[in-house]
Amino acid sequence: MQILIYSGIILFPLQFLAISLFSSTYDISTLIFLSITFIYLVHINNEKDFKKIYLTLILFTIFYSFVFLIFQNSPTHRFLSSLIWIGLYVSFYLLKKKIYYDVNIAKNLFIFIILISAVHCWYELFFEIGIENFNSNIKSRPSSFFVEPSYAGLVYFASSLAFFNIFLVSKNIKYQFLNLMIFFFLFLTGISTLSMHLITFFICIIITAFVYSRNKVILVKLIFISLFAILFLMVIFLFTDFDLAFHILDRLKFGSILDTKSLSLLSWLRGLDQFLFVLKSQPITGMGPGSTGEFEFYSFPGNILFHKGVYDLTLKDSYSLFFRLGIEFGIIFLLITSIILLVQLFEVRKLIKKDIVLMTNSQIFIFFFSMTCIVGSFIKEPNFARATLCVSLFFYFTILEQRR
Repeated sequence: MQILIYSGIILFPLQFLAISLFSSTYDISTLIFLSITFIYLVHINNEKDFKKIYLTLILFTIFYSFVFLIFQNSPTHRFLSSLIWIGLYVSFYLLKKKIYYDVNIAKNLFIFIILISAVHCWYELFFEIGIENFNSNIKSRPSSFFVEPSYAGLVYFASSLAFFNIFLVSKNIKYQFLNLMIFFFLFLTGISTLSMHLITFFICIIITAFVYSRNKVILVKLIFISLFAILFLMVIFLFTDFDLAFHILDRLKFGSILDTKSLSLLSWLRGLDQFLFVLKSQPITGMGPGSTGEFEFYSFPGNILFHKGVYDLTLKDSYSLFFRLGIEFGIIFLLITSIILLVQLFEVRKLIKKDIVLMTNSQIFIFFFSMTCIVGSFIKEPNFARATLCVSLFFYFTILEQRR
């Protein structure tokens, strides 16, 4: 079983190998973790656990099947796909005490494949795209083995934050220096993708500060290096004649969408409109699994996309996992999910506050990597079957259980 888990880690950046079926795309890693979960479910021996886990999954399936049958807002294949993947992530949480793997091996595999991907990202930029063509069109941003620069950027920023946390907790000077150098290398690699997950990175820096808020020594190091990272970013802006800064700012023009050239911003705002429409019309149950983009709603940003000839762009994924969960499963499910994720975060904070040695460096690395990927997905990566979400949720829920 552990071999399957490690295989899932190795393959998770290889999104170009994804399998397309109907309107959905499935990464190889997500299929591996789906298989792992099925095997664990079949081999539950404890009768009490069996009843709790299966009852939860059966009630979840029956409830949203009724929602689907009553409202019929989605094609059958989209309903089944959405229900299966969210059911998988619910299973991760229910099975978290039964899953075991070696955290050191898992961390080393993450580091190995991410660094290979990052080096390939720079090769792609210099030798396949060419500096002179950088950001000249939609395909002139590096993405390495990922399907989009956005997914690549999320993973690079998430892994840079993971190395940053190892730097914060390490007491060995040489080890600190090594992790700090890798942190800046991956941070710069994330910037090279022009991914808006740069915003995700700084949001997660604030979350990290909250986790370590009772440790003054670590907090001082965190603030100092964070300020240095911002200065580093300003220098990059200067050397790129502020093209990178304008690229980011154009995607943050929430108050002047008529002037924006960013289709991403318009798509995100349309996703927000779709979410707010469901919040007003069907807040408890949502519109049902697979329903995103399958019903009519008014959206001014959507009208702009229509006049630009790209109305269908991300219409059926709402551009944000937060929006999509609310649209398809309702506000109660969204709140429960958010609370469960926050409880895990507070548990890590509690352990670190009590004694930082209660978590190993490998656990810290994997936790903060997973957390950043999840936060980034909530903001702007809604695809249920992407490995960035699947792998992150698997390790986010199970990592603390590996202390036993």
